[in-house]
Amino acid sequence: MQGMKWSRARLRLAALALLAVLPASWSAAETVVEFGPGQLDGWRLETFPKLTVHTDYAEVDDPSSPAAGRAIEARSEGGVAGYVYESDLPFALDAEVVLSYQVVAARNPADERAKAGDDFPLRFYLTAKTGLFSYETLVLVHSLQSPAGSHWANPYSQRLAQFEMHAIAGPEDELGEWREIVVPVGLRWRERFGSVPDELVALGVMVDSDNAGGMMHTRIASIRYSSR
Repeated sequence: MQGMKWSRARLRLAALALLAVLPASWSAAETVVEFGPGQLDGWRLETFPKLTVHTDYAEVDDPSSPAAGRAIEARSEGGVAGYVYESDLPFALDAEVVLSYQVVAARNPADERAKAGDDFPLRFYLTAKTGLFSYETLVLVHSLQSPAGSHWANPYSQRLAQFEMHAIAGPEDELGEWREIVVPVGLRWRERFGSVPDELVALGVMVDSDNAGGMMHTRIASIRYSSR
């Protein structure tokens, strides 16, 4: 019996020693959620019934797309609609989002930081529940008016629903070019909200022009969320 206890103890020590020398990427399973052509499992298209004009989404051929010549095209002319992925997802300081997309054309005639102009050629939402009825959301946007790296509180934020905007690209970035942007969303979250939650409850993708009545035309090759 003593020998059996010793064997179990040695096994536990050996396992701990192995974990100590394994690469950090092996220490926990990675959760990955992707949005792109052929990768819409778990995503739900959301429209707003009270609005008669919606953003149109379609999978299209595009030889220039990094996603094997395919892309999800979004066209919005005074409308709004988006995709939502609702599931409990692990979130940590090292979480990141990689966005590969092209803004083909875009126009917003109003102030994008005001309710009247809260429209963007691309938004990506990350939402965490912070209380029984309260939420925090980090929104990555391709801005037409604010430089990349800038941030602001969304004008629709309320006491129980806080939205913090972060520009991943701005007016200095030319339209019509495919770009890939890596965003350390765990770090951005800590900067905007202070503490990093253990999990998210939803992700979202949206192209919209309903507030200012402008126009947005965007193609998405892939948006990839990952965390451990």
